[in-house]
Amino acid sequence: MSSNKYAGRQSNLELLRIIAAIGVVVLHYNNASIGGAFAAVNPNSKGAVMLYLSEALFIGCVDLFMMLFGRFQAGRDKAKISKVILLLLQVSIVRIIYYLLIDCAFKHKAIALLSLFKVLMPSNYFIITYCVIYLLSPYINSLMKTLSQTGKKRLVLLLIILFSFCPMVLAMLKNHFGTGVGGLSTVTTNGDI
Repeated sequence: MSSNKYAGRQSNLELLRIIAAIGVVVLHYNNASIGGAFAAVNPNSKGAVMLYLSEALFIGCVDLFMMLFGRFQAGRDKAKISKVILLLLQVSIVRIIYYLLIDCAFKHKAIALLSLFKVLMPSNYFIITYCVIYLLSPYINSLMKTLSQTGKKRLVLLLIILFSFCPMVLAMLKNHFGTGVGGLSTVTTNGDI
């Protein structure tokens, strides 16, 4: 029997992951600057209502991916750097293909060395965050094994205060006073955006 109590195929969670992947595609399609759906539709039309409904239905899919990731990483005490390197390499390859096919071939832009260098960088916020959490997960698991029940409750409370309550209060202050308080945020440098 495996030491990981979550080992083995869990088709219900795999199905949830597939649905979440579809939801992420929908969110990217809806995004006005990426997919362009919100930019292309009249805000008062039936199409806009459908976009808003799909956005509301799938808005938590990225967070769901991270929770599923945590579920599958629970109890693991090792992280393979090769997985991180391969994932970052895949991001770079997709970015290069997009640049060469879409930007250069279809949009008839000349290949620029500086642009080619930029697309070689695997800059993708979600993937970078995923890799960081993957690399930290064995240490988080070790910490969780050593904490008492009281310690775990305190940790959860501290995380809720730091990463949920504080940003919410700062956003309310920003909305009320109309001034930026982003430098105080525990989430990003620009506050809750």
